[in-house]
Amino acid sequence: MLSSSSSVPLTIRNESDEETDTDSDGTDSDKRDLKNLTFDEYVDGDAVRVDGGDDEETPDYNDDEVNVEAERDKQGSRLIIEEINKMKAEYSERYHKIRPENKWKLPSGKFAEDILYEYTLNLEYESFAISYLHSFIIDTSDETIMNLFNDLDRHHINTYNILPEPQVDDKLLDFLLRYREKTPQGLRKLINAGIDLPSYDSQRDFDYHYIHEVFSHLLPRYELRPNDYTNSHLEGWFKTNIWSVIVDCCLLDVVNSEFIR
Repeated sequence: MLSSSSSVPLTIRNESDEETDTDSDGTDSDKRDLKNLTFDEYVDGDAVRVDGGDDEETPDYNDDEVNVEAERDKQGSRLIIEEINKMKAEYSERYHKIRPENKWKLPSGKFAEDILYEYTLNLEYESFAISYLHSFIIDTSDETIMNLFNDLDRHHINTYNILPEPQVDDKLLDFLLRYREKTPQGLRKLINAGIDLPSYDSQRDFDYHYIHEVFSHLLPRYELRPNDYTNSHLEGWFKTNIWSVIVDCCLLDVVNSEFIR
């Protein structure tokens, strides 16, 4: 974009102007090749005139590109908001389907689901999208969430029906550490060797089978598509290719439970 030192717009004079200026060589100024003019000739020469209206703005020839980009961003934001609103509607529907007898009644007399619902529904769009609260999960390490409850209810949440941490026997731990290979070739060799369990019992030895199966499923993806583990993906990709292998399969031996996504 060209401008004079006073930052006022430049106007190219056309052949319909009342006066026609000529240079000393007799050449019509308006018919000179503008590409061959220097900047000073553009500003001070006869080929252009400087309009002195200080209130005029210098035209911005990038406005169209900026407007297109802004409109694209606006449409993207609108789609995100629509998706979050849909998620909130589904969350509200799930909440209203919970029967009172199935809610967690706290010592204060309040229900945990009611407190979480009221807080979660008012979250900003981005916070709601990544929050575990839309599944009514309480993270006891999250101070913001725990402060939704009074002292009595917090103590109850932290202590009620707490199971002792499971103990991992040394033999299983040693088996797991075998898979700590530094190269995919070394891990492939180990996987191909299989599990050395002569008399396999599905209840007693499930953990050994689970560890072996996780690495057996994840390694081929690394061998064939290594960028999959560093590229960005939608949440559904992780559910299908990662969490179903690591998390879902881990609960197979918990026979009295059903894992639902």
